[in-house]
Amino acid sequence: ADQLVSHSVALQDLTLALCYYFSGQFATEGAGTCSPASYGGWIATAVAMTPGWIRALQCARRYRDSMHSGSRFGQVHPHLTNMAKYAVGLAATAAAAAARADPRARPAFWALAGLNTAYAFGWDIVMD
Repeated sequence: ADQLVSHSVALQDLTLALCYYFSGQFATEGAGTCSPASYGGWIATAVAMTPGWIRALQCARRYRDSMHSGSRFGQVHPHLTNMAKYAVGLAATAAAAAARADPRARPAFWALAGLNTAYAFGWDIVMD
């Protein structure tokens, strides 16, 4: 799932491409069921978020398993701090979808996108 997280935008684009092809929207003008703010766009967002959910759940599972290693609270770092990285990414992705549907959500999107970028960059420098 970790490699799929790196390809989540490609998965989202593939989902939208399939939507355009199978709905026949490619042959019509204007926005339709596959536009980013429509039903198809929300499905594409859900597909893009799936690898992040899987990784967050894997981190939660590793934390739970670490609680059986004798530590009272388990290994908060790196397991829960890694899970938080994926949770922030999921929130930023959801905020991006909301901002496409409603421009009033753009400030939340920009804040979460900045936090996600800083967290992921810091994690990559320190841990990876």
